[in-house]
Amino acid sequence: MLTVIARFIVNLIYKVNGTVSAYAKKNPGDDIVFAGAAKGVIYEISSDVERSVKWVTARRAVLLLTKQAIIHGNLRISLKDVKQAEIILFNSFLTKGMVLRINTTDEKQHQFGITFDESLLNQKSLELTVSNEKVKHSPLSILARILLVVIIVREIYLRFIVWTN
Repeated sequence: MLTVIARFIVNLIYKVNGTVSAYAKKNPGDDIVFAGAAKGVIYEISSDVERSVKWVTARRAVLLLTKQAIIHGNLRISLKDVKQAEIILFNSFLTKGMVLRINTTDEKQHQFGITFDESLLNQKSLELTVSNEKVKHSPLSILARILLVVIIVREIYLRFIVWTN
């Protein structure tokens, strides 16, 4: 249930419905199969999915899957150029998520982080393999998480333990 609420809120923030309407008006013959808010990163070589700095600075845009292409902002990947497409499912802190990993004929790998959405798994335009691969943490991601916990514990200590004495 939290995943559905999170997807709804994120899609509102990214203005997914407006992007879908604008695309459909400009491209009446190209049917939209899936639309959702996504963060996208590009790698020059195949790469494991991991939480890293690259995701912090990732391009944020509406991801459209049509019967002809994958579109993310000004990036357009023809489905003819897709060598392999995979969905990696993972659990986040409170919600479920997925990464669409696309390997293309130009030897690049595109990864799109999306809130879990069954409709992408059920579409028929892009042949997908689905895996429950573990999302790795980069050393910087681990350090940032430890730092966040230390800051939270420090604030709790200062506000509730030191101030009450």
